Amino acid sequence: MTDAAGYILVGGKSSRLGRDKALVKVGGAPLVLRVANALRPAVDTVTLVGSREKYRQLGLRVIPDAVTGFGPLAGILAALEDTLTRWNLVVACDMPNLTQAFLKSWCPWTRTACRNLCVPYMHCLAAEQFGAPSRQIGTRSPTPLKGYV
Repeated sequence: MTDAAGYILVGGKSSRLGRDKALVKVGGAPLVLRVANALRPAVDTVTLVGSREKYRQLGLRVIPDAVTGFGPLAGILAALEDTLTRWNLVVACDMPNLTQAFLKSWCPWTRTACRNLCVPYMHCLAAEQFGAPSRQIGTRSPTPLKGYV
């Protein structure tokens, strides 16, 4: 058990691509399933945040955005309202190069280096810390939440 939950944001409009990017096949599998497979070793559960109608056939739990029309922030809010774990890994569905190796090396580091929120940035794959205060979200959270995006 990792005491971490994984959430994949799939609620985007895909307006630039012109079709649902979560379901685009990369290497023979839908992009969202590639991301889910990368997350599995780092978290206890993987949940999609988006339309149940569009994604239930993938065999993963799906929760809706907390509010409609607010983009990724609504998905992050839905994940944090849903979670029962202290640590939460929230990623976008369009990350074909996300790997298990990266998450295995990065996730343990965040638990000691980050107080509240860590965001990796591309060039050196380090994490940037933000001093946002820990707080409980919703009534189901047993402890103050910490997360990394």
